[in-house]
Amino acid sequence: MAMDRLVALYQRRKDTYYYRVQYRLSWERVAEAMGYTTGRGAQDAAQMYAQEENKPWPVSSRSKGACIYLSRRH
Repeated sequence: MAMDRLVALYQRRKDTYYYRVQYRLSWERVAEAMGYTTGRGAQDAAQMYAQEENKPWPVSSRSKGACIYLSRRH
């Protein structure tokens, strides 16, 4: 029973991380979509997953294309 809970928590953190990566929404919007109470809770969960799996952190809210566009404007 406890192992099922751990697996569910791990999966929720993973889903939160990839939701942010894919949609580049604010943490508040991610929290709303993933069922967290606050944006900070969603951010903490995604950060835990990123650290456990050695994924890039922090996750930018801008896409790679948007970053390139902004850098070329100056």
